[in-house]
Amino acid sequence: MLEPPEDNALVKEHLDRLIEVANRVGDRDLETALMNLQTAVLYDPAQILNPLTALITMIDGIPEGPGPKPGGRLVGLPPAHGVPHQQGQRDPLTEPELD
Repeated sequence: MLEPPEDNALVKEHLDRLIEVANRVGDRDLETALMNLQTAVLYDPAQILNPLTALITMIDGIPEGPGPKPGGRLVGLPPAHGVPHQQGQRDPLTEPELD
């Protein structure tokens, strides 16, 4: 449970930042959903479920676009399972043998 006024102020600050980002990228639907969530958190916490569910539903419906995908590995890190990173070199083990 949020303990006013410190927790409410922190939640408001975080939601303000999210609303500002949504505004900057021009996503009016996301901005509105975040504002509805902020209103519920600050003024009627018992009614937070509806705006939170609407926000989650909206985000779940966003198709994957360009950019990094969750679970990818960072460039420059060795691959999993201890396989050495080839740095663009050909793998000598997959080269055909010349007799």
